[in-house]
Amino acid sequence: RYIPYQTRLPRPVLGDIGLTVRAWHAAAERYGAPQLNQRFNRSSTLRLVKSDPFPRNMTDEDFAVWAAIKFLVGNLPENPSNSDINAYDILTSPTAQVDLYKGTIGSFRSWNNQLRQPLFIATDNAVIDIAPLKGFLHPQHFTDTLGDDQPESVCKFNRSESNS
Repeated sequence: RYIPYQTRLPRPVLGDIGLTVRAWHAAAERYGAPQLNQRFNRSSTLRLVKSDPFPRNMTDEDFAVWAAIKFLVGNLPENPSNSDINAYDILTSPTAQVDLYKGTIGSFRSWNNQLRQPLFIATDNAVIDIAPLKGFLHPQHFTDTLGDDQPESVCKFNRSESNS
């Protein structure tokens, strides 16, 4: 499954076994990903509807929910009172970060609130590589090579818009 992508002269692979970019993949094998996949598989059998008792793999959407909850819980203030908890303040904190089990720490971009994270380049049954690929450099943060950078982004957030 890896040979077409690791030859001396790689060629594009066409058809239904081509590469896709994914936020999460069940075949991830490094940085604690197998343990996260196992925990998700075990918990996926604890459904209210017992019609499908078999475990399922984590999808990109499942990973996004997991990462959001882990980010918020992991960045709560110490000994918070109800008045201290503000999700927007947690999100925009320059020190807030989350371990995404992808070999680097995730954080949010200040200019568009987009999660900085590596992405899996994968087939249906294997992770071939993790983007950003070697050789793509960025002056502030290496994952900012993915997507629009601050000068190119038309997306701007401010606090007054986020509270409405």
